[in-house]
Amino acid sequence: MIIDVIMRWLHIFSVIAAVGGLLFLRLVLIPAAKTSLSEEQHGLLFEAVIRRWRVIVMLSITLLVISGFYNFFSSGLPKGAEVPLYHPLFGIKFLLALTVFFLASALLGRSEIFAPFRANPGKWISLNILLAALVVMISGILRNLG
Repeated sequence: MIIDVIMRWLHIFSVIAAVGGLLFLRLVLIPAAKTSLSEEQHGLLFEAVIRRWRVIVMLSITLLVISGFYNFFSSGLPKGAEVPLYHPLFGIKFLLALTVFFLASALLGRSEIFAPFRANPGKWISLNILLAALVVMISGILRNLG
Protein backbone atom coordinates (compact mmCIF):
# COMPACT_ATOMS: atom_id res chain seq x y z
CA MET A 1 0.00 0.00 0.00
CA ILE A 2 2.85 2.42 0.73
CA ILE A 3 4.21 2.09 -2.81
CA ASP A 4 0.71 2.76 -4.18
CA VAL A 5 0.52 6.01 -2.19
CA ILE A 6 4.04 7.05 -3.19
CA MET A 7 3.31 6.41 -6.88
CA ARG A 8 0.07 8.39 -6.64
CA TRP A 9 1.93 11.29 -5.01
CA LEU A 10 4.68 11.15 -7.65
CA HIS A 11 2.02 11.31 -10.33
CA ILE A 12 0.21 14.27 -8.77
CA PHE A 13 3.37 16.23 -7.88
CA SER A 14 4.77 15.70 -11.38
CA VAL A 15 1.60 17.18 -12.87
CA ILE A 16 1.73 20.09 -10.43
CA ALA A 17 5.36 20.84 -11.32
CA ALA A 18 4.84 20.58 -15.08
CA VAL A 19 1.53 22.44 -15.37
CA GLY A 20 2.43 24.99 -12.69
CA GLY A 21 5.62 25.77 -14.57
CA LEU A 22 3.72 26.18 -17.82
CA LEU A 23 1.30 28.59 -16.17
CA PHE A 24 4.16 30.59 -14.68
CA LEU A 25 5.94 30.78 -18.04
CA ARG A 26 2.84 31.79 -19.98
CA LEU A 27 1.18 34.16 -17.53
CA VAL A 28 4.15 35.71 -15.73
CA LEU A 29 7.60 35.26 -17.24
CA ILE A 30 6.95 35.67 -20.96
CA PRO A 31 4.78 38.81 -20.62
CA ALA A 32 7.11 40.38 -18.05
CA ALA A 33 10.20 39.66 -20.14
CA LYS A 34 8.59 41.10 -23.28
CA THR A 35 7.74 44.38 -21.60
CA SER A 36 10.86 44.74 -19.46
CA LEU A 37 13.76 43.43 -21.52
CA SER A 38 15.36 44.18 -24.84
CA GLU A 39 15.05 41.54 -27.56
CA GLU A 40 18.61 40.36 -26.88
CA GLN A 41 18.08 40.17 -23.11
CA HIS A 42 14.77 38.42 -23.68
CA GLY A 43 16.48 35.77 -25.81
CA LEU A 44 19.23 35.24 -23.21
CA LEU A 45 16.69 34.91 -20.40
CA PHE A 46 14.55 32.51 -22.45
CA GLU A 47 17.56 30.27 -23.16
CA ALA A 48 18.60 30.25 -19.49
CA VAL A 49 15.07 29.42 -18.35
CA ILE A 50 14.63 26.70 -20.97
CA ARG A 51 17.92 25.06 -19.95
CA ARG A 52 16.69 24.68 -16.37
CA TRP A 53 13.05 24.04 -17.25
CA ARG A 54 14.02 21.21 -19.63
CA VAL A 55 15.36 19.14 -16.70
CA ILE A 56 12.16 19.60 -14.68
CA VAL A 57 9.89 18.77 -17.61
CA MET A 58 11.81 15.68 -18.66
CA LEU A 59 11.89 14.46 -15.05
CA SER A 60 8.15 15.15 -14.75
CA ILE A 61 7.39 13.27 -17.97
CA THR A 62 9.52 10.33 -16.84
CA LEU A 63 7.83 10.20 -13.43
CA LEU A 64 4.38 10.57 -15.00
CA VAL A 65 4.99 7.67 -17.37
CA ILE A 66 6.41 5.42 -14.65
CA SER A 67 3.79 6.27 -12.03
CA GLY A 68 0.98 6.24 -14.61
CA PHE A 69 1.82 2.76 -15.82
CA TYR A 70 2.30 1.59 -12.24
CA ASN A 71 -1.08 3.02 -11.21
CA PHE A 72 -2.78 1.58 -14.27
CA PHE A 73 -1.39 -1.94 -13.96
CA SER A 74 -1.23 -2.32 -10.17
CA SER A 75 -4.64 -1.08 -9.16
CA GLY A 76 -6.73 -3.50 -11.19
CA LEU A 77 -9.83 -2.18 -12.85
CA PRO A 78 -11.00 1.09 -11.34
CA LYS A 79 -14.49 1.33 -9.92
CA GLY A 80 -15.88 2.95 -13.08
CA ALA A 81 -14.28 0.60 -15.59
CA GLU A 82 -17.55 -1.20 -16.27
CA VAL A 83 -19.20 2.09 -17.29
CA PRO A 84 -19.27 2.22 -21.13
CA LEU A 85 -17.80 5.73 -21.17
CA TYR A 86 -14.73 4.80 -19.11
CA HIS A 87 -12.47 3.25 -21.77
CA PRO A 88 -13.10 5.87 -24.49
CA LEU A 89 -12.43 8.65 -21.96
CA PHE A 90 -9.28 6.91 -20.75
CA GLY A 91 -8.09 6.58 -24.36
CA ILE A 92 -8.71 10.29 -24.98
CA LYS A 93 -6.89 11.16 -21.75
CA PHE A 94 -3.91 9.00 -22.71
CA LEU A 95 -3.68 10.50 -26.22
CA LEU A 96 -3.98 14.04 -24.86
CA ALA A 97 -1.23 13.30 -22.31
CA LEU A 98 1.04 12.05 -25.12
CA THR A 99 0.30 15.25 -27.03
CA VAL A 100 1.20 17.34 -23.96
CA PHE A 101 4.48 15.41 -23.68
CA PHE A 102 5.19 15.94 -27.38
CA LEU A 103 4.52 19.69 -27.27
CA ALA A 104 6.65 20.10 -24.15
CA SER A 105 9.49 18.18 -25.80
CA ALA A 106 9.17 20.17 -29.04
CA LEU A 107 9.27 23.47 -27.13
CA LEU A 108 12.26 22.45 -25.05
CA GLY A 109 14.22 20.49 -27.60
CA ARG A 110 17.03 21.60 -29.84
CA SER A 111 15.98 19.96 -33.10
CA GLU A 112 15.56 22.31 -36.04
CA ILE A 113 12.45 20.39 -37.08
CA PHE A 114 10.62 21.87 -34.10
CA ALA A 115 12.02 25.41 -34.44
CA PRO A 116 8.56 26.72 -35.50
CA PHE A 117 7.21 25.68 -32.08
CA ARG A 118 10.00 27.58 -30.33
CA ALA A 119 9.49 30.63 -32.58
CA ASN A 120 6.06 31.24 -31.02
CA PRO A 121 6.25 29.71 -27.54
CA GLY A 122 3.30 31.62 -26.10
CA LYS A 123 0.86 30.03 -28.54
CA TRP A 124 2.15 26.49 -27.98
CA ILE A 125 2.45 26.86 -24.21
CA SER A 126 -1.17 28.11 -24.12
CA LEU A 127 -2.29 25.10 -26.13
CA ASN A 128 -0.33 22.80 -23.85
CA ILE A 129 -1.94 24.34 -20.77
CA LEU A 130 -5.38 23.78 -22.31
CA LEU A 131 -4.58 20.15 -23.17
CA ALA A 132 -3.09 19.50 -19.72
CA ALA A 133 -6.22 20.98 -18.12
CA LEU A 134 -8.36 18.64 -20.23
CA VAL A 135 -6.25 15.67 -19.05
CA VAL A 136 -6.79 16.71 -15.43
CA MET A 137 -10.53 17.21 -15.98
CA ILE A 138 -10.93 13.83 -17.67
CA SER A 139 -8.96 12.26 -14.82
CA GLY A 140 -11.44 13.73 -12.35
CA ILE A 141 -14.36 12.37 -14.36
CA LEU A 142 -12.76 8.90 -14.57
CA ARG A 143 -12.09 8.90 -10.84
CA ASN A 144 -15.75 9.55 -10.11
CA LEU A 145 -17.41 7.25 -12.65
CA GLY A 146 -19.41 4.38 -11.28
